[in-house]
Amino acid sequence: MVSCAAGQTNCGGTCRDLTTDVNNCGACATACAAGEVCMASACAASCGAGLTACSGACRATQIDPINCGTCGTICPARANAAPVCVTGTCNFVCNANFANCDGDPLNGCETNLLSSPTSCGRCANVCTGGTTCVAGVCATSSGVDGALMLASGTTTINTVRTTVTGTAASTMATLGDATGFAVGNLVLLHQSQGGTTVGAWETHRIVTLAGTSVTLDTPLANTYEVSATAHAQIVLVPQYTTVSVAGATLNAPAWDGTTGGILAFVAGGAVTVNAGGVIDMGARGFRGHPFLMIPNRPGDQGEGSTAFGIQTRAANTNGGGGGERNGCECCWGGAGGGGGHALAGTAGNNGGNPCQLGGLGGLAVGNPNQTLVFFGGAGANGGADEDGYGSGGASGGGFVYIGAASITMIGTGRLSVDGQTGRPDVNFSGCGSGGGGGGAGGAIYLQTAVVDLGASRVTSAGGVGGDDPGNCGTPGGVGSVGRITIRGGSMVAGASAPAATIVP
Repeated sequence: MVSCAAGQTNCGGTCRDLTTDVNNCGACATACAAGEVCMASACAASCGAGLTACSGACRATQIDPINCGTCGTICPARANAAPVCVTGTCNFVCNANFANCDGDPLNGCETNLLSSPTSCGRCANVCTGGTTCVAGVCATSSGVDGALMLASGTTTINTVRTTVTGTAASTMATLGDATGFAVGNLVLLHQSQGGTTVGAWETHRIVTLAGTSVTLDTPLANTYEVSATAHAQIVLVPQYTTVSVAGATLNAPAWDGTTGGILAFVAGGAVTVNAGGVIDMGARGFRGHPFLMIPNRPGDQGEGSTAFGIQTRAANTNGGGGGERNGCECCWGGAGGGGGHALAGTAGNNGGNPCQLGGLGGLAVGNPNQTLVFFGGAGANGGADEDGYGSGGASGGGFVYIGAASITMIGTGRLSVDGQTGRPDVNFSGCGSGGGGGGAGGAIYLQTAVVDLGASRVTSAGGVGGDDPGNCGTPGGVGSVGRITIRGGSMVAGASAPAATIVP
């Protein structure tokens, strides 16, 4: 028996498309009259607007790769590419991880960006200093840092980090402190807060190091600034052969207002997280304010991509707004707003009377492809009247970057950048304070061809707002989910929460 593909029907042993076949229009052996066409399973005198009759079938010759421009013009196949028809002209689109770096259309997408030493990750990115291209990153193929095998306890990496400044199109950068850095190091730069390019990030290799001045292998794509309101950092990225995390925790230092919040490594081979192991950067992004033992005060904003936050109900970019405490006596203060990231956080609930308003949720920031990367926004503090203290805000998730040949979550293994749950209200006499806002999920960026996410074992969840209903609490806002991106994932199994964005 003939088995036909989806959209086709077995007509006497031959698969037919009943929506366009002039000899089998709508049903097998139902032929249209001479001069008619088969359009949407019905015979018609002519094709609709924008369509052309090709052997009795109506074709969109402006976009049809087998009838491109004119009937019967088939767009040719190219290596590592899919043929497309654009406004009646044949072209092609490169498959994931491949590019047409030489500009010659005849050989298609000839360059494998995951392994090319002269176009690693992008065209014309040459691996130097004895490095090779590993999962789209110039790295020491032998894994200069060896295998990382964790079976118990907590291991903290990316402790070598400092502030950095540099200008787009220049190969020069200036470190705040060169301790721990060396020629040949793989490094990640990130404009973590403030500045004109907040969220910008990229990886490079150090070619020369003199004092605190470094020369990088390729020009900077972005400008990195450090000032009272801008914080950029450079992080040493370990290069492993393989990584196994089973029954152990792998993390990196939390964001401290200047550096931290980033876990980054590459591996020439497999990365597996198994049997209770976790790569965890939850609550290590933008910070929530601790609660203060001071009654009668509005709540503080959660930290966001521009600043730590002040006492106001407004959002602090992706940091939540603080719960109100104004001059009127109308029961307990408003709750803090949730942090924002992929979406806006939700507002905190009003206090015991609507005159004490909850803080607004943090704003949405970034983009699905994560060309800009943000920490999860922090939840805000609740406001407090004379009977309580404002609850503390919750921290958002940090940033995880992994480049590897493959990444696999097995069993109960997890990779998490979840936001922190908001704190409950703090009352010492009756009803006084609102709950704290939940922190937003952080950022995950996986650069690999083969990945098994497991069943929601890779997560960037927002924290719920703090509440204490048994003590006349008012709940804080909920933090937003963060972002998960897989670059070059040609074989992706499982599902993450939220769903990952797949980019070439």
